Amino acid sequence: ERIFKIGTTGRGIGPAYEDKAARCGIRMGDLLDEKSLGKTLEANLLKKNAYLTQVLKEEEFDYSKLFEECLEYKRHLERYVADTPVLLDEAIRQGKHILFEGAQGALLDVDHGTYPYVTSSNTVAGNACAGSGVGPTAIRSVTGVAKAYSTRVGEGPFPTELKDEIGEKIRKRGGEFGATTGRPRRCGWFDAVVMNHSIRINGIREIVITKLDVMNDLEKIKICVGYRVDGKVIGHVPSN
Repeated sequence: ERIFKIGTTGRGIGPAYEDKAARCGIRMGDLLDEKSLGKTLEANLLKKNAYLTQVLKEEEFDYSKLFEECLEYKRHLERYVADTPVLLDEAIRQGKHILFEGAQGALLDVDHGTYPYVTSSNTVAGNACAGSGVGPTAIRSVTGVAKAYSTRVGEGPFPTELKDEIGEKIRKRGGEFGATTGRPRRCGWFDAVVMNHSIRINGIREIVITKLDVMNDLEKIKICVGYRVDGKVIGHVPSN
């Protein structure tokens, strides 16, 4: 069995996606229907509590407390629940502009990223359609956003990583610390191979480069345009 330390936040998004794939996740429809919520929660706890107590040697969840906690979520969230695909379709038909924003980089995509050092969902532009219920033909343009250098939080491959004073300088000037955990991000030179890959899998039409000012005081700036492995150049960026 392969065991990887992938450097996740430990905030539970992975187990949430596991439940989604296992078809046992609690959905908004369950949350709004107390009877359905009770049945789903009870069935889930049979498995979760057995795993907690027998495998992890932790205390089990109390059904009543968890049920009341879920009802509290309901009270806060139910006013925002809507049939999202219908809502967005109506806006599109009315000629309104809709902007989808990705929260994580393309290389963290569970299918197209640096697996297994990835998040638990799809982060590429195409998932805006799958996640929202908007058809792919409704997406008119995709804009890529990248820094003038590369960063990464957690484990995983990083060919251009700088483990020296330059990397530390970029980290401090760019304020490169994890948004969720505050962990210092690994920093390195701009990777054009990764950018080319991201353009391809996202269908990017234009690119916005940010934080160019972070590099102002550096005498030389390097850009990676290919990797050399066992004497062979791989991942080379085409000149055109």
